[in-house]
Amino acid sequence: GLCDQICTEFTNFNELTVVSYYSSRKMASQGIDSKEAALLLDATYLITGSIQSNKNLIRIRVQLIQSGTDHQVWASSYEREKSEMGTFTIQDDIVKHVINQIGGS
Repeated sequence: GLCDQICTEFTNFNELTVVSYYSSRKMASQGIDSKEAALLLDATYLITGSIQSNKNLIRIRVQLIQSGTDHQVWASSYEREKSEMGTFTIQDDIVKHVINQIGGS
């Protein structure tokens, strides 16, 4: 849900063309590396990340990668207590931050 919501929010920027999350997810599930995926999708930048979870905490990392060079141009890490707020609230908070950080660039 987090990745899908980030893609959806980026469609609000008229100067961006956003590849559907499901197209990129399909490539990832087939083991296609990021450079090849970017070529196939005609993408200048890729957003990647990871989610880790244990009993009480969730940790989410998000990176913006320039596809031509594979350079990481932005990254942020988020850690939240699961009991602190609901899953959707955590997701909304992180998406808002990611959009403000990357979209403002």
